[in-house]
Amino acid sequence: MNRWSADKAVDKNINQLWLKTEPLQMELPDIILYRPAAFIECRLSFRSVRAGFQHIEENYFTAWWPEGDLAVDWVNQAARINSKAQLLMLPPGKAAYDTGNYLFTQKRFDELESELIDYLLRTRRFSVFYNANYQVYSMPGEDRESFLSRVAEIGLNEIEPELKRLLNQYEMKIEQVREAKERRERGVSTDEYEEAEARWRPIFLESETRLADIFFSRFGLAISRIPLSGKPVADLDVDNDNRELHEELKRIEDEARTALNSIYTEYLSRVSQCDDFQVGLQYDNIHILRRALLWVPTLK
Repeated sequence: MNRWSADKAVDKNINQLWLKTEPLQMELPDIILYRPAAFIECRLSFRSVRAGFQHIEENYFTAWWPEGDLAVDWVNQAARINSKAQLLMLPPGKAAYDTGNYLFTQKRFDELESELIDYLLRTRRFSVFYNANYQVYSMPGEDRESFLSRVAEIGLNEIEPELKRLLNQYEMKIEQVREAKERRERGVSTDEYEEAEARWRPIFLESETRLADIFFSRFGLAISRIPLSGKPVADLDVDNDNRELHEELKRIEDEARTALNSIYTEYLSRVSQCDDFQVGLQYDNIHILRRALLWVPTLK
């Protein structure tokens, strides 16, 4: 086996791996130089009781093996490894190895591992979305659009009782206008009453329909875009006797729009909040699965 040998031998308890060369490099084996790197495979568990989730990642970390007692650089990866298939258990037939004041001992590897753990504790974070108004967190992998849609439903359920109360309030106001209109019209003959009723009853029906449309449009219709006043009464096909009635009903509708718009403005402000909630690592959340001395092919 063509293992590395120089002034400092590799501790027999340290596993060794070789990173596969690229096809272009395979054609030029005479200029390939294998440089030593520390390879550590980790399982990272990001846990948050507060957010109610656990997310697990398995990662490969590599760093150039430092000479002597120099510090290791875990920030800049020595090699990007995406699959175990990139790693060889045996060295290639022809290989030249970098030489230097390398200490390939278990003690030195323990130091490099400890520095990696410290680096991960300081820097590694897993982020989820968070809405503080409703104390809602996204789940791992949930995109922003899905999260905001879920928050919107939660917010809508919260304001639904207020919407129902408001709808009942303005339905009652329209009903009170209807009762007052009926009382005023009762003094005439039956034929005159039925004739007059045929003219003003559709006005109430239209008003009730518009009121229902306002409340059942939900936030999707962006209630703030609906004008607070409808078509001018002068432009409507309303007889003079019922013009005042129509204006009164329109005033009630406008009040309902204004009240509803205020609720939805606050609602949209609350549900649109989307902050970044970061979960760090604890020492017990870092599990070392494997470590090895990794020989990385480089050009001379």
